Amino acid sequence: MRPGRLILGCLIAGGSLTTPVKAVESPLSAASIQAAVTQGGQLARDTSAPYPLAPNAIYHTADTLRLDPRNGDVDAVVIGTPWERTRYQAYIAGIGEEKLTASQTHDRARLPDGSVAVLIYAHGAQPDDQDFMTKFSNVQLKLAGKNLRPVEAGHSGTSEAQYPDTPGEIGVRFAGTITYIFKLSPSQLRASGTLSFTDPTGKAFSLPVMLGRYH
Repeated sequence: MRPGRLILGCLIAGGSLTTPVKAVESPLSAASIQAAVTQGGQLARDTSAPYPLAPNAIYHTADTLRLDPRNGDVDAVVIGTPWERTRYQAYIAGIGEEKLTASQTHDRARLPDGSVAVLIYAHGAQPDDQDFMTKFSNVQLKLAGKNLRPVEAGHSGTSEAQYPDTPGEIGVRFAGTITYIFKLSPSQLRASGTLSFTDPTGKAFSLPVMLGRYH
């Protein structure tokens, strides 16, 4: 059982290894792939902190260790770029002491050229709810005035997570991650706009997206 969705622990704090950019790089150059892999390996060796999702996190609850019905089912929302997803796969490989080439690591990111991912970290509204990830709806990314629908969607398995700051109950829910892939034009890779969706509780989200901020 994961205490308080441990991977969300760095959402509020800034990521010290992040470099400001003006647009999402896609496709990645060989040098960028290697840089992402190197940084992911460094993060895996630093056991003092979880994987940093800031500044790619466009939303998180005020307390990711607390269940609050007013927040719906969503704990956090993160923009996954080709560089960040490659770094993440290098981090996972490093944690598992798995030896991969830079090219193999990049392939595992499974993010086609010209695409970004939207990752929604969520939990079931009730302790026995394991079907919540299939109940998100109206997912749309509006960039530079154009409405985009995901070209691919998927989700992780569920696992029990603890929310120890929850008042009046133990604070245990099934949790998981939903991933939506959006195909973008070259100009949209540097655009700003809005991500919108509705969660299983009926709560509607409208979140600002600024792709020029995300590595």
